[in-house]
Amino acid sequence: MNKAALWIISFAMALPGGANAAYVKDPATDDLLHVVEDFWNETVGDSKNSPDFTGSLSSLETEYVSDNGDWTVTLGIEDLSFSLDLGELDFSSLHPREKYKCKFRVVINSMDVAADARLAVRGPDTDLDYACENMGVGMQRVAIEGKVWISGNSVGLEVTGLDTTQGDYYLTLPCLENASALRSSAGSGVEEMLLRALRDDDSNFNSICRKKIGKKLKSTLKSLLKDAAARAN
Repeated sequence: MNKAALWIISFAMALPGGANAAYVKDPATDDLLHVVEDFWNETVGDSKNSPDFTGSLSSLETEYVSDNGDWTVTLGIEDLSFSLDLGELDFSSLHPREKYKCKFRVVINSMDVAADARLAVRGPDTDLDYACENMGVGMQRVAIEGKVWISGNSVGLEVTGLDTTQGDYYLTLPCLENASALRSSAGSGVEEMLLRALRDDDSNFNSICRKKIGKKLKSTLKSLLKDAAARAN
Protein backbone atom coordinates (compact mmCIF):
# COMPACT_ATOMS: atom_id res chain seq x y z
CA MET A 1 0.00 0.00 0.00
CA ASN A 2 1.43 3.39 -0.91
CA LYS A 3 1.80 6.34 1.43
CA ALA A 4 -1.07 8.31 -0.11
CA ALA A 5 -3.51 5.50 0.68
CA LEU A 6 -2.29 5.42 4.27
CA TRP A 7 -2.95 9.16 4.63
CA ILE A 8 -6.57 8.74 3.54
CA ILE A 9 -7.25 5.75 5.79
CA SER A 10 -5.83 7.54 8.81
CA PHE A 11 -7.57 10.79 7.98
CA ALA A 12 -10.96 9.72 9.35
CA MET A 13 -9.44 9.62 12.83
CA ALA A 14 -8.30 13.24 12.59
CA LEU A 15 -11.56 15.02 11.88
CA PRO A 16 -12.23 16.70 15.26
CA GLY A 17 -10.41 19.88 16.09
CA GLY A 18 -9.07 22.79 14.08
CA ALA A 19 -7.61 26.21 14.79
CA ASN A 20 -9.57 29.43 15.32
CA ALA A 21 -8.28 31.59 12.45
CA ALA A 22 -10.71 31.79 9.53
CA TYR A 23 -9.28 31.05 6.08
CA VAL A 24 -12.52 31.37 4.11
CA LYS A 25 -16.00 32.75 4.78
CA ASP A 26 -17.81 29.43 4.38
CA PRO A 27 -17.75 27.68 7.82
CA ALA A 28 -17.87 24.12 6.46
CA THR A 29 -15.05 24.77 4.00
CA ASP A 30 -13.04 26.51 6.71
CA ASP A 31 -13.39 23.47 8.98
CA LEU A 32 -12.17 21.18 6.20
CA LEU A 33 -9.15 23.36 5.50
CA HIS A 34 -8.15 23.42 9.17
CA VAL A 35 -8.44 19.65 9.48
CA VAL A 36 -6.40 19.03 6.34
CA GLU A 37 -3.71 21.51 7.37
CA ASP A 38 -3.34 19.99 10.83
CA PHE A 39 -3.35 16.42 9.57
CA TRP A 40 -0.93 17.16 6.74
CA ASN A 41 1.59 18.72 9.11
CA GLU A 42 1.33 15.82 11.54
CA THR A 43 1.89 13.20 8.82
CA VAL A 44 3.04 14.30 5.37
CA GLY A 45 4.94 17.33 6.63
CA ASP A 46 6.67 15.29 9.32
CA SER A 47 8.00 12.48 7.14
CA LYS A 48 11.59 12.86 8.40
CA ASN A 49 12.96 13.67 4.95
CA SER A 50 11.76 10.49 3.30
CA PRO A 51 10.27 10.83 -0.20
CA ASP A 52 6.51 11.26 -0.42
CA PHE A 53 6.47 10.68 -4.19
CA THR A 54 8.75 9.31 -6.87
CA GLY A 55 8.31 9.44 -10.61
CA SER A 56 9.62 10.90 -13.86
CA LEU A 57 9.81 14.34 -15.45
CA SER A 58 9.74 15.43 -19.07
CA SER A 59 13.02 16.30 -20.77
CA LEU A 60 14.34 19.83 -20.51
CA GLU A 61 17.08 22.09 -21.77
CA THR A 62 18.52 25.05 -19.93
CA GLU A 63 21.02 27.62 -21.18
CA TYR A 64 22.99 30.44 -19.65
CA VAL A 65 24.90 33.18 -21.45
CA SER A 66 27.49 35.13 -19.45
CA ASP A 67 26.95 38.84 -18.91
CA ASN A 68 29.68 39.75 -21.40
CA GLY A 69 28.30 37.28 -23.95
CA ASP A 70 31.59 35.39 -24.22
CA TRP A 71 30.39 32.12 -22.69
CA THR A 72 27.35 29.97 -23.37
CA VAL A 73 26.61 26.86 -21.33
CA THR A 74 23.80 24.52 -22.35
CA LEU A 75 22.49 21.52 -20.41
CA GLY A 76 20.13 19.05 -22.05
CA ILE A 77 18.48 16.33 -19.95
CA GLU A 78 16.24 13.41 -20.84
CA ASP A 79 14.60 10.56 -18.89
CA LEU A 80 14.62 12.37 -15.57
CA SER A 81 13.62 10.53 -12.39
CA PHE A 82 12.69 12.42 -9.26
CA SER A 83 11.93 12.01 -5.59
CA LEU A 84 9.83 14.59 -3.77
CA ASP A 85 9.69 15.22 -0.03
CA LEU A 86 6.90 17.60 0.97
CA GLY A 87 7.07 19.63 4.17
CA GLU A 88 4.75 21.94 6.08
CA LEU A 89 1.42 23.10 4.61
CA ASP A 90 0.08 26.53 5.52
CA PHE A 91 -3.28 27.98 4.47
CA SER A 92 -3.95 31.71 4.75
CA SER A 93 -6.85 33.95 3.78
CA LEU A 94 -7.06 36.18 0.75
CA HIS A 95 -7.59 39.90 1.21
CA PRO A 96 -10.45 40.49 1.10
CA ARG A 97 -11.38 37.06 2.37
CA GLU A 98 -13.42 34.96 -0.05
CA LYS A 99 -16.08 32.36 0.61
CA TYR A 100 -14.43 29.23 -0.77
CA LYS A 101 -10.90 30.26 -1.82
CA CYS A 102 -7.69 30.88 0.11
CA LYS A 103 -3.92 30.85 -0.35
CA PHE A 104 -1.62 27.91 0.30
CA ARG A 105 2.09 27.47 0.85
CA VAL A 106 3.91 24.15 1.00
CA VAL A 107 7.58 23.85 1.85
CA ILE A 108 9.47 21.46 -0.40
CA ASN A 109 11.99 19.78 1.88
CA SER A 110 13.69 18.44 -1.22
CA MET A 111 13.08 17.60 -4.84
CA ASP A 112 15.93 15.52 -6.19
CA VAL A 113 16.27 14.80 -9.90
CA ALA A 114 18.69 12.30 -11.42
CA ALA A 115 19.44 11.78 -15.11
CA ASP A 116 22.05 11.51 -17.80
CA ALA A 117 22.74 14.83 -19.49
CA ARG A 118 24.50 16.53 -22.37
CA LEU A 119 26.65 19.53 -21.53
CA ALA A 120 27.90 22.00 -24.13
CA VAL A 121 30.34 24.80 -23.33
CA ARG A 122 31.10 27.49 -25.90
CA GLY A 123 33.54 30.34 -25.31
CA PRO A 124 36.78 31.98 -26.42
CA ASP A 125 38.74 29.24 -28.19
CA THR A 126 36.46 26.69 -26.48
CA ASP A 127 33.99 24.34 -28.12
CA LEU A 128 33.38 21.38 -25.83
CA ASP A 129 30.68 18.75 -25.46
CA TYR A 130 30.36 16.33 -22.57
CA ALA A 131 28.20 13.32 -21.83
CA CYS A 132 27.35 13.61 -18.14
CA GLU A 133 26.20 10.36 -16.57
CA ASN A 134 24.48 10.34 -13.20
CA MET A 135 23.92 14.07 -13.11
CA GLY A 136 22.00 15.40 -10.14
CA VAL A 137 19.94 18.55 -9.78
CA GLY A 138 17.36 19.64 -7.26
CA MET A 139 15.96 22.11 -4.79
CA GLN A 140 15.94 22.15 -1.02
CA ARG A 141 13.84 24.20 1.43
CA VAL A 142 11.97 25.96 -1.37
CA ALA A 143 8.27 26.80 -0.97
CA ILE A 144 5.57 26.43 -3.62
CA GLU A 145 2.70 28.92 -3.37
CA GLY A 146 -0.71 29.50 -4.91
CA LYS A 147 -4.46 29.46 -4.39
CA VAL A 148 -6.80 26.63 -3.49
CA TRP A 149 -10.60 26.61 -3.62
CA ILE A 150 -13.29 24.11 -2.78
CA SER A 151 -16.53 23.64 -4.72
CA GLY A 152 -18.69 20.75 -3.63
CA ASN A 153 -16.54 17.63 -3.77
CA SER A 154 -13.93 19.15 -6.08
CA VAL A 155 -10.79 21.09 -5.32
CA GLY A 156 -9.04 23.60 -7.55
CA LEU A 157 -5.38 24.44 -7.29
CA GLU A 158 -3.47 27.30 -8.90
CA VAL A 159 0.30 27.34 -8.44
CA THR A 160 1.49 30.92 -8.74
CA GLY A 161 5.18 30.58 -7.99
CA LEU A 162 8.17 29.36 -6.04
CA ASP A 163 9.57 31.20 -3.05
CA THR A 164 13.31 30.67 -3.17
CA THR A 165 14.30 33.25 -0.57
CA GLN A 166 14.75 30.55 2.06
CA GLY A 167 15.99 27.84 -0.23
CA ASP A 168 18.62 26.83 -2.67
CA TYR A 169 19.34 24.67 -5.70
CA TYR A 170 22.16 22.23 -6.21
CA LEU A 171 23.80 20.71 -9.29
CA THR A 172 26.30 17.88 -9.59
CA LEU A 173 28.10 17.22 -12.87
CA PRO A 174 30.42 14.19 -12.52
CA CYS A 175 31.66 14.74 -16.08
CA LEU A 176 33.51 17.87 -14.90
CA GLU A 177 35.35 16.26 -12.00
CA ASN A 178 38.58 16.20 -13.99
CA ALA A 179 38.02 19.49 -15.81
CA SER A 180 39.15 21.98 -13.17
CA ALA A 181 40.57 24.44 -15.72
CA LEU A 182 37.26 24.61 -17.58
CA ARG A 183 35.28 24.98 -14.37
CA SER A 184 37.20 28.10 -13.38
CA SER A 185 37.68 29.68 -16.80
CA ALA A 186 34.07 29.79 -18.00
CA GLY A 187 32.97 33.06 -16.45
CA SER A 188 32.23 32.34 -12.82
CA GLY A 189 32.31 28.60 -13.43
CA VAL A 190 30.14 26.18 -15.41
CA GLU A 191 28.12 24.97 -12.43
CA GLU A 192 27.46 28.49 -11.14
CA MET A 193 26.33 29.66 -14.57
CA LEU A 194 23.88 26.76 -14.86
CA LEU A 195 22.62 27.26 -11.31
CA ARG A 196 21.77 30.86 -12.17
CA ALA A 197 19.71 29.60 -15.10
CA LEU A 198 17.97 26.95 -13.00
CA ARG A 199 17.08 29.44 -10.24
CA ASP A 200 15.36 31.80 -12.67
CA ASP A 201 11.61 31.92 -11.95
CA ASP A 202 10.79 31.22 -15.60
CA SER A 203 13.39 28.51 -16.16
CA ASN A 204 12.33 25.26 -17.81
CA PHE A 205 13.41 23.42 -14.68
CA ASN A 206 11.19 25.51 -12.40
CA SER A 207 8.26 25.30 -14.81
CA ILE A 208 8.45 21.50 -14.98
CA CYS A 209 8.85 21.22 -11.20
CA ARG A 210 5.91 23.56 -10.51
CA LYS A 211 3.70 21.52 -12.81
CA LYS A 212 4.68 18.15 -11.31
CA ILE A 213 4.51 19.33 -7.69
CA GLY A 214 1.17 21.06 -8.36
CA LYS A 215 -0.35 17.82 -9.69
CA LYS A 216 0.81 15.87 -6.64
CA LEU A 217 -0.53 18.52 -4.27
CA LYS A 218 -3.89 18.69 -6.02
CA SER A 219 -4.45 14.94 -6.04
CA THR A 220 -3.50 14.62 -2.38
CA LEU A 221 -5.61 17.57 -1.20
CA LYS A 222 -8.56 16.36 -3.26
CA SER A 223 -8.42 12.92 -1.64
CA LEU A 224 -8.12 14.34 1.86
CA LEU A 225 -10.89 16.91 1.43
CA LYS A 226 -13.25 14.39 -0.14
CA ASP A 227 -12.66 11.92 2.66
CA ALA A 228 -13.19 14.62 5.33
CA ALA A 229 -16.40 15.86 3.72
CA ALA A 230 -17.84 12.35 3.51
CA ARG A 231 -17.26 11.69 7.19
CA ALA A 232 -18.44 15.14 8.29
CA ASN A 233 -21.84 14.53 6.66
